[in-house]
Amino acid sequence: MGILDHQENDSSCLWLQQCFDKIGLGDVDELLSCCTSLFMVLSIVKAICGLSKYKKLTQFVAGSMTLNSLEPQGDGSRPPELLPYCCLQETWVGCSNMTLPCVYWDHYLAEFPVGQDYSTAVTSRVNITVEDAVNSETPSTPCQIDSFFRNCSFEEVGTHSAFYVANIEDFTIRIRHAVRGQIVHRKGSNVGDRAMRGQLVNMKSGSVVRKWPDDNPPYPIDQSDTRGGDIVSVKELLSASNTDIDQIADTGDPIRYDGLNVIIYVNYEMEGANNLRYTYQPRTLNSAEFKVEEVFLFENSTRRKIFNRHGVRLIFVQTGELGRFDFLELMTTIVTGLALVAIARTITNFIMLHVLKFKTLYSAHKYEVTEDFSVWRGMDKDERKKRMKIAREVGRKGIHAEGVEMNEPAFLQDFSTHIKESEA
Repeated sequence: MGILDHQENDSSCLWLQQCFDKIGLGDVDELLSCCTSLFMVLSIVKAICGLSKYKKLTQFVAGSMTLNSLEPQGDGSRPPELLPYCCLQETWVGCSNMTLPCVYWDHYLAEFPVGQDYSTAVTSRVNITVEDAVNSETPSTPCQIDSFFRNCSFEEVGTHSAFYVANIEDFTIRIRHAVRGQIVHRKGSNVGDRAMRGQLVNMKSGSVVRKWPDDNPPYPIDQSDTRGGDIVSVKELLSASNTDIDQIADTGDPIRYDGLNVIIYVNYEMEGANNLRYTYQPRTLNSAEFKVEEVFLFENSTRRKIFNRHGVRLIFVQTGELGRFDFLELMTTIVTGLALVAIARTITNFIMLHVLKFKTLYSAHKYEVTEDFSVWRGMDKDERKKRMKIAREVGRKGIHAEGVEMNEPAFLQDFSTHIKESEA
């Protein structure tokens, strides 16, 4: 009686018998071995095909960022009648509903402070105050910059003025940047004949707002792969950060009135083995208005005019990693994958041989009991050759090969006898 016939009336292993009737244990073992080998081969092939992903990465240590603004050109400058935040009065005194008179400044007036490498600001609102220097102790003695005594101070005279700078969201920014690694000697720039590829993405959805190079830019300036920098509007940057400049801030005033700070991360990453690409990722700093004051002295420094500016400040931060292909990284990945396969196989074998209900049965089919090969050493050469031939036939055709007479493998016969004796 074979091993499978021993428990044929046991309902607890009926499902196992049905499986054995359809697929032999040898077939299952071969299937698992093939699947494991296929997984290993595919892992190695994937690693080789994706060589560009196995890089030695390093944070870049040197970069530059140059920013310039430009006012809207031609029809891009809308009249105050079409701007809901503009008051058509000459002074702010007669305005209401959070509106102010509007002025049309060019980039020389609207951009302040100027000459910043990693940030730029476009003024949206200005309050102008005029103050005179007064000597409270001896009014006849003038207060000047080079003779500003202890009792000298500036006092406001007249009525201050306030106004919006119109159409600042339609100002465009030219962004020119470059980056270079130290350990990994990779470099790139968005200027010149081999300008990097780049894109501007929305902070929440991740959707692409703009791409570079751009053969059909929204502005009449070359944005191809030989461009002189990326041209993007303030409106596009605010839209990518999900910010409406006319929405009400936490202070109760419009953002256009208070100003705001926008951090724009320029994230660099490798594209292929040698090329760099970048992504603009704008983020708004909530409840952080932007304000800066500018002072002008005149009338022999006895009078000053203070420009209290609010606006949209764009702060650019370069980040990311540069890398090159590293053979050690590839080998580490392959060895790690092979180790994980070995660990999975060890755990599976342990559970099968020591935990599951039919662990004894599984053990019998996993390990094959063979004859004592030491007998082969003293065997006649012709006899050894004959047995080797039979072994090869068994390997190709199984136990039904020519010259093999056995109804059941020896280890199954021994296992059946062991079960019978244990039950007796």
